[in-house]
Amino acid sequence: MSWNSILKSAFGIAVLGVAIGAQAGSNGVRVTVVPEKAALGASEDVHVNVTLTNTSSSPQYVSKWRTPFEGLSAPLFDITRDGAKIPYTGALIKRARPTQADYYLLKPGASHTVKVELSALYDLSVTGDYAIRYRAASPDLFLGKSRIGGDINAAAAASDIGQLESETASLYIDGRLPRGANSPILEALKRGDGGTMPAPMGLSYTNCTASQQSTVASAISAAKTMSNSSVTYMAKTSMGPRYTK
Repeated sequence: MSWNSILKSAFGIAVLGVAIGAQAGSNGVRVTVVPEKAALGASEDVHVNVTLTNTSSSPQYVSKWRTPFEGLSAPLFDITRDGAKIPYTGALIKRARPTQADYYLLKPGASHTVKVELSALYDLSVTGDYAIRYRAASPDLFLGKSRIGGDINAAAAASDIGQLESETASLYIDGRLPRGANSPILEALKRGDGGTMPAPMGLSYTNCTASQQSTVASAISAAKTMSNSSVTYMAKTSMGPRYTK
Protein backbone atom coordinates (compact mmCIF):
# COMPACT_ATOMS: atom_id res chain seq x y z
CA MET A 1 0.00 0.00 0.00
CA SER A 2 1.39 3.42 -0.94
CA TRP A 3 1.84 6.31 1.51
CA ASN A 4 -0.92 8.21 -0.33
CA SER A 5 -3.33 5.32 0.25
CA ILE A 6 -2.34 5.11 3.92
CA LEU A 7 -2.81 8.86 4.41
CA LYS A 8 -6.18 8.80 2.62
CA SER A 9 -7.35 5.89 4.77
CA ALA A 10 -6.18 7.59 7.96
CA PHE A 11 -7.89 10.81 6.95
CA GLY A 12 -11.12 8.97 6.16
CA ILE A 13 -11.07 7.21 9.53
CA ALA A 14 -10.46 10.54 11.30
CA VAL A 15 -13.34 12.22 9.47
CA LEU A 16 -15.62 9.27 10.25
CA GLY A 17 -14.62 9.49 13.93
CA VAL A 18 -15.44 13.18 14.04
CA ALA A 19 -18.80 12.59 12.36
CA ILE A 20 -19.69 9.76 14.76
CA GLY A 21 -18.60 11.88 17.74
CA ALA A 22 -20.73 14.80 16.60
CA GLN A 23 -23.72 12.51 16.05
CA ALA A 24 -23.26 10.93 19.49
CA GLY A 25 -22.95 14.30 21.26
CA SER A 26 -26.14 15.64 19.70
CA ASN A 27 -28.00 12.30 19.41
CA GLY A 28 -28.88 13.35 15.88
CA VAL A 29 -30.69 16.51 17.02
CA ARG A 30 -29.95 19.56 14.85
CA VAL A 31 -30.44 23.17 15.97
CA THR A 32 -30.95 26.22 13.77
CA VAL A 33 -31.26 29.88 14.78
CA VAL A 34 -32.88 32.32 12.34
CA PRO A 35 -33.39 36.03 13.20
CA GLU A 36 -36.78 37.45 12.22
CA LYS A 37 -35.04 40.55 10.84
CA ALA A 38 -31.51 41.09 9.58
CA ALA A 39 -31.40 44.73 10.76
CA LEU A 40 -33.19 46.38 13.68
CA GLY A 41 -33.64 49.82 15.17
CA ALA A 42 -33.14 50.96 18.76
CA SER A 43 -36.74 50.42 19.86
CA GLU A 44 -37.21 47.05 18.17
CA ASP A 45 -37.12 43.80 20.13
CA VAL A 46 -34.73 41.15 18.85
CA HIS A 47 -36.53 37.90 18.04
CA VAL A 48 -34.99 34.69 16.72
CA ASN A 49 -36.67 31.44 15.73
CA VAL A 50 -34.98 28.41 17.26
CA THR A 51 -35.73 25.03 15.68
CA LEU A 52 -34.73 21.62 17.01
CA THR A 53 -34.99 18.74 14.50
CA ASN A 54 -34.53 15.07 15.23
CA THR A 55 -32.59 13.71 12.25
CA SER A 56 -32.10 10.27 13.85
CA SER A 57 -34.27 7.19 13.44
CA SER A 58 -35.16 6.96 17.14
CA PRO A 59 -37.13 9.21 19.53
CA GLN A 60 -35.03 11.75 21.41
CA TYR A 61 -35.92 13.28 24.76
CA VAL A 62 -34.32 16.72 25.20
CA SER A 63 -34.11 18.59 28.50
CA LYS A 64 -36.67 21.40 28.66
CA TRP A 65 -34.22 23.33 30.84
CA ARG A 66 -31.63 23.30 28.07
CA THR A 67 -34.03 24.49 25.39
CA PRO A 68 -36.03 27.73 25.06
CA PHE A 69 -39.32 25.81 24.72
CA GLU A 70 -40.55 26.96 28.14
CA GLY A 71 -38.66 30.24 28.46
CA LEU A 72 -35.00 30.81 29.24
CA SER A 73 -33.52 30.18 32.68
CA ALA A 74 -29.91 29.71 31.54
CA PRO A 75 -27.49 31.37 29.08
CA LEU A 76 -28.27 29.16 26.08
CA PHE A 77 -26.96 31.64 23.52
CA ASP A 78 -23.44 32.84 22.81
CA ILE A 79 -23.79 36.43 21.54
CA THR A 80 -21.03 38.77 20.43
CA ARG A 81 -21.08 42.37 19.22
CA ASP A 82 -18.27 43.26 16.83
CA GLY A 83 -16.41 40.27 18.26
CA ALA A 84 -16.90 41.16 21.95
CA LYS A 85 -18.92 38.77 24.13
CA ILE A 86 -22.30 40.03 25.39
CA PRO A 87 -23.24 39.04 28.96
CA TYR A 88 -26.41 37.15 29.81
CA THR A 89 -28.62 39.15 32.21
CA GLY A 90 -31.59 36.78 32.54
CA ALA A 91 -32.57 34.39 35.30
CA LEU A 92 -30.31 31.62 36.60
CA ILE A 93 -32.10 28.74 38.33
CA LYS A 94 -30.55 25.92 40.33
CA ARG A 95 -32.63 22.78 39.86
CA ALA A 96 -32.95 19.35 41.40
CA ARG A 97 -32.19 16.14 39.50
CA PRO A 98 -34.44 15.96 36.40
CA THR A 99 -37.33 13.54 36.06
CA GLN A 100 -38.84 12.16 32.85
CA ALA A 101 -41.43 14.96 32.91
CA ASP A 102 -38.58 17.47 32.48
CA TYR A 103 -37.83 16.24 28.95
CA TYR A 104 -39.39 17.16 25.62
CA LEU A 105 -40.07 14.36 23.11
CA LEU A 106 -38.84 14.78 19.54
CA LYS A 107 -40.03 11.92 17.35
CA PRO A 108 -37.87 10.75 14.41
CA GLY A 109 -37.93 13.41 11.71
CA ALA A 110 -39.93 15.83 13.88
CA SER A 111 -39.11 19.51 14.41
CA HIS A 112 -40.18 22.03 17.02
CA THR A 113 -39.75 25.79 16.61
CA VAL A 114 -40.11 28.51 19.21
CA LYS A 115 -39.66 32.28 18.96
CA VAL A 116 -37.25 33.72 21.51
CA GLU A 117 -37.05 37.39 22.46
CA LEU A 118 -33.40 38.11 23.31
CA SER A 119 -33.59 41.83 24.16
CA ALA A 120 -34.61 41.22 27.79
CA LEU A 121 -31.97 38.52 28.32
CA TYR A 122 -28.86 40.04 26.76
CA ASP A 123 -27.64 43.64 26.56
CA LEU A 124 -28.23 44.57 22.92
CA SER A 125 -28.36 48.35 23.44
CA VAL A 126 -25.11 49.26 21.67
CA THR A 127 -24.96 49.69 17.89
CA GLY A 128 -23.02 46.99 16.09
CA ASP A 129 -22.89 43.73 14.16
CA TYR A 130 -24.15 40.87 16.32
CA ALA A 131 -23.44 37.14 16.02
CA ILE A 132 -25.83 34.73 17.74
CA ARG A 133 -25.27 31.02 18.34
CA TYR A 134 -27.27 28.51 20.38
CA ARG A 135 -25.10 26.22 22.50
CA ALA A 136 -26.06 23.85 25.32
CA ALA A 137 -23.99 21.07 26.88
CA SER A 138 -24.85 18.88 29.88
CA PRO A 139 -24.83 15.24 31.01
CA ASP A 140 -28.59 15.70 31.51
CA LEU A 141 -29.26 17.18 28.07
CA PHE A 142 -30.78 13.92 26.79
CA LEU A 143 -32.87 11.41 28.71
CA GLY A 144 -30.99 8.24 29.61
CA LYS A 145 -31.47 5.48 32.13
CA SER A 146 -28.39 6.56 34.07
CA ARG A 147 -29.81 10.07 34.37
CA ILE A 148 -33.09 9.20 36.10
CA GLY A 149 -32.69 8.18 39.72
CA GLY A 150 -29.70 6.48 41.31
CA ASP A 151 -26.11 7.64 41.29
CA ILE A 152 -24.38 8.71 38.10
CA ASN A 153 -20.92 7.32 37.55
CA ALA A 154 -18.63 10.35 37.27
CA ALA A 155 -16.41 8.85 34.58
CA ALA A 156 -19.40 7.74 32.53
CA ALA A 157 -21.06 11.13 32.88
CA ALA A 158 -17.92 12.94 31.76
CA SER A 159 -17.71 10.79 28.63
CA ASP A 160 -21.41 11.09 27.85
CA ILE A 161 -22.04 14.83 27.78
CA GLY A 162 -24.78 15.80 25.37
CA GLN A 163 -24.23 18.91 23.28
CA LEU A 164 -26.35 20.99 20.93
CA GLU A 165 -24.86 23.79 18.87
CA SER A 166 -26.20 25.84 15.99
CA GLU A 167 -24.50 27.71 13.19
CA THR A 168 -23.92 31.41 13.85
CA ALA A 169 -26.67 33.83 12.83
CA SER A 170 -25.82 37.46 12.06
CA LEU A 171 -27.78 40.68 12.38
CA TYR A 172 -27.19 44.43 12.69
CA ILE A 173 -28.68 46.56 15.46
CA ASP A 174 -28.80 50.35 15.31
CA GLY A 175 -28.96 50.64 19.09
CA ARG A 176 -29.68 53.40 21.56
CA LEU A 177 -25.96 53.76 22.25
CA PRO A 178 -23.36 54.52 19.55
CA ARG A 179 -20.96 51.92 18.28
CA GLY A 180 -18.07 51.43 20.68
CA ALA A 181 -19.94 52.88 23.67
CA ASN A 182 -19.73 51.27 27.10
CA SER A 183 -22.92 49.48 28.07
CA PRO A 184 -24.31 50.60 31.48
CA ILE A 185 -25.31 47.00 32.21
CA LEU A 186 -21.83 45.67 31.43
CA GLU A 187 -20.24 48.40 33.56
CA ALA A 188 -22.58 47.51 36.44
CA LEU A 189 -21.61 43.84 36.13
CA LYS A 190 -17.94 44.81 36.22
CA ARG A 191 -18.55 46.85 39.38
CA GLY A 192 -20.30 43.87 40.91
CA ASP A 193 -23.51 45.66 41.88
CA GLY A 194 -25.63 43.86 39.25
CA GLY A 195 -27.08 47.13 38.03
CA THR A 196 -28.70 48.01 41.38
CA MET A 197 -26.46 51.06 41.86
CA PRO A 198 -26.90 53.29 38.79
CA ALA A 199 -24.26 55.93 38.20
CA PRO A 200 -25.21 59.63 38.58
CA MET A 201 -27.09 60.83 35.47
CA GLY A 202 -26.90 57.24 34.21
CA LEU A 203 -29.58 54.72 33.29
CA SER A 204 -29.45 50.94 33.36
CA TYR A 205 -32.04 48.23 32.74
CA THR A 206 -32.83 44.79 34.10
CA ASN A 207 -34.93 42.32 32.08
CA CYS A 208 -36.38 45.04 29.84
CA THR A 209 -37.10 44.49 26.16
CA ALA A 210 -35.76 46.93 23.57
CA SER A 211 -39.16 48.62 23.23
CA GLN A 212 -39.46 48.93 27.03
CA GLN A 213 -35.97 50.42 27.24
CA SER A 214 -36.93 52.94 24.55
CA THR A 215 -40.09 53.88 26.49
CA VAL A 216 -38.15 54.33 29.73
CA ALA A 217 -35.47 56.43 28.02
CA SER A 218 -38.16 58.67 26.47
CA ALA A 219 -39.86 59.05 29.86
CA ILE A 220 -36.57 60.02 31.53
CA SER A 221 -35.89 62.57 28.79
CA ALA A 222 -39.38 64.09 29.24
CA ALA A 223 -38.92 64.17 33.03
CA LYS A 224 -35.61 66.00 32.67
CA THR A 225 -37.25 68.55 30.37
CA MET A 226 -40.05 69.20 32.89
CA SER A 227 -37.56 69.40 35.78
CA ASN A 228 -35.41 71.93 33.92
CA SER A 229 -38.54 73.94 33.12
CA SER A 230 -39.41 73.98 36.81
CA VAL A 231 -35.93 75.13 37.78
CA THR A 232 -36.07 77.94 35.20
CA TYR A 233 -39.51 79.02 36.47
CA MET A 234 -38.44 79.04 40.14
CA ALA A 235 -35.36 81.11 39.28
CA LYS A 236 -37.51 84.04 38.13
CA THR A 237 -37.63 87.11 40.33
CA SER A 238 -41.43 87.36 40.29
CA MET A 239 -43.55 84.24 40.55
CA GLY A 240 -46.67 83.73 38.47
CA PRO A 241 -49.87 81.83 39.31
CA ARG A 242 -48.09 78.48 39.03
CA TYR A 243 -46.13 79.25 42.22
CA THR A 244 -48.06 78.15 45.32
CA LYS A 245 -45.57 77.52 48.09
